[in-house]
Amino acid sequence: WSDAHDEVLNSAWAVEVIREQCEFLKMNAELNHVGDKIEIYNGSLLEPIPPGILADVLIADVSGIAERPARILGWYPSAIPTGGMDGTEITIQLLKQAATHMAQGARLYFPVAVGLADERRIMDVARSSFGKLEEKVNVDFPLSKDEGDAVLEGAEPFIHLTKRRNPTPSRAFTWRGNIYEATEPI
Repeated sequence: WSDAHDEVLNSAWAVEVIREQCEFLKMNAELNHVGDKIEIYNGSLLEPIPPGILADVLIADVSGIAERPARILGWYPSAIPTGGMDGTEITIQLLKQAATHMAQGARLYFPVAVGLADERRIMDVARSSFGKLEEKVNVDFPLSKDEGDAVLEGAEPFIHLTKRRNPTPSRAFTWRGNIYEATEPI
């Protein structure tokens, strides 16, 4: 991160929405001997970061999974926020806030849960917020037959899974996780 005077700080800022997780984050930082290099905030997205703090790199590990599949699959207990009804809510908020905390030439990395969120809506906002987007990673994640059937039953139109060619009961469907690099905020 750099401050408003372009002084490079040898540190990181972490924001966690769940207060209890902040304690685990602090313990993990101490165990890895970087506790003095990380400022940890409890809050939502970039809101707790003080004005004037500009990042060279933003890494967003945000929930981009729609409410229904997140709960059906048991990945998000009730205390953990999902990506909203269509899986876009948190990611879109982040995309709209990021430019205010990005230094010149900074990069934002954000995930898109293809098949479990309205990826078209997320990418439309990303394209209108950044001059350059590049897919850096795409990984297929398996779902069992029962999980896939449960997610697809009565699913919203943006929910789609890929049925595997040679399925096993534990790996009958996949969904794709993409990570994008966004630069040149508009």
